Order: sequence, then structure tokens, then C-alpha cells
Amino acid sequence: LSPFLTLMHVWSLPPGKIIGGREARPHSRPYMAFLDGRRGEMKYMCGGSLVHEHFVLTAGDSGGPLVCDRVVQGIISWGPDNATPPEVYTKVSRFIPWIKKELAKLKKPLDIPGFFS
Repeated sequence: LSPFLTLMHVWSLPPGKIIGGREARPHSRPYMAFLDGRRGEMKYMCGGSLVHEHFVLTAGDSGGPLVCDRVVQGIISWGPDNATPPEVYTKVSRFIPWIKKELAKLKKPLDIPGFFS
């Protein structure tokens, strides 16, 4: 896939938990995720959309979603290091045909030995 779309593996991050979250109602589309971590003095923040129980679709070190009426409209392409405005977004709808084409190439989920029980 293109560099601006990255599948992040939950196992690559330190153990964590959902803070302030609550169980979602069935079919309520609990599809948004926020990953927050530290490596030494560096703090990493990353938002994205859940595409599988174990995977988040994001844009690497950026990628926070812009959501309007519960629909993802854009993902952050660029912004200040401290996650404050202004931010530049990529319009997701322009890439839907390409995203569908790339996802169709995936024959089966990625097999990571020892990851799935």
C-alpha cells in the first residue's frame, strides 16, 4: 500500500488499555482508535480506524481522523508535533476506489506466528 496508509500491528506497541472507554452497543460502529505511547523521552500519538480486531488503519506518525456525522472524511497528512491546529488532511473519499482495489489484493489476513491464539 501507499506510504500514507499503514497497517499497524497492536503487538508492536507496549501493552496498554483503553482509558475512559466503554463497551459499545452492537452495530454502533466502534471503529475509531487512539494509540498513545512513549519510547524514552519521545511521546507518540496516532489515531486511526479499526479494520480488524487486531489492526488499525492509520497514516504512520500522523493519520488522526477527521470525522463528520460518524463518517471518516479525512486523515491528517501533516501537522505540528504537539497535535494542535493547523493540520492538513487528505480527503479519504478521493481514494476509496484505490483503497478497495488494494484491499481486494489481500487474499487472506496477515499470518504472524504466535500472534493469534
